[in-house]
Amino acid sequence: MKLHEVFPSRFMEARELDGEPRTLTIERYETCVPVGREGQLKTVLYFKETGDRGLVLNRTNGNRIAAHHGEELNNWAGCKITIVPSTCDLEGKTVNCIRVKQ
Repeated sequence: MKLHEVFPSRFMEARELDGEPRTLTIERYETCVPVGREGQLKTVLYFKETGDRGLVLNRTNGNRIAAHHGEELNNWAGCKITIVPSTCDLEGKTVNCIRVKQ
């Protein structure tokens, strides 16, 4: 058993993808969801395939989804996206992240 299985996050993490892309169907979104230790309010996407485990929406992924499905989040329900594990810079460190594939 791995440590992240003992302490699961309520949000999707890059390591769950096992290095592989995954196509998901957007079910809904929620705004003003507290995220992280400081409880910053973020928008979270939920998918038919992942139950209550959401993906915190960041600007990069939001822009990539909008490029294919439009900027209106209310129209994203039922749309398919492919996510991939990647890395990004966060506070001067390279960290694992999830990106929406273009």
